[in-house]
Amino acid sequence: MTVTKSGAGSGTVTSSPVGITCGDECSATFSSGATVTLSAAAGTDSAFGEWSGTGCESGEVTLSASLTCDARFHKFFTDDTLASGVTLLKRVHIEELRTRIAAVRETLELSVYSFEDADLSGGVTVRALHFDQLRNAIDEIYEALELTLPTYTDRPLVGGVSVIRSLHLTEIRNALLAVE
Repeated sequence: MTVTKSGAGSGTVTSSPVGITCGDECSATFSSGATVTLSAAAGTDSAFGEWSGTGCESGEVTLSASLTCDARFHKFFTDDTLASGVTLLKRVHIEELRTRIAAVRETLELSVYSFEDADLSGGVTVRALHFDQLRNAIDEIYEALELTLPTYTDRPLVGGVSVIRSLHLTEIRNALLAVE
């Protein structure tokens, strides 16, 4: 049995019976027919997302052949839970999305996305354009992976007309988490 770890977050995986104890990837040999229960512990900056792999979806595996299970960990965002009307949308929210989108694009060998206002420091106001560009950069990832494009509320956002809401940021985050 082999266990891999994916996603932008951190964590470890262990097993019962003992045999698997790993960070990124590890393997152990168990007898055929054995039931192995996998446990995922997320790092302090992360959350466990899900198990994947044939027969691995619940984290409890009955071995009949060699198999690989994957543990997906998600990294927390700044202000991970956004409250409508309470959480102010900040420059850091856009910057961390850009960084994480760039990492996924690099992994997929996609070109660097060219964002307008590449440097948001120095008093640049977060605008509807920034959200539309984040959506477009993620859409290109979905197209490269041949996945159905995410749906977004209020598309496109129109500068000077659309009110940018926490929902818009949450939708972009969720779309990114699905492919990280």
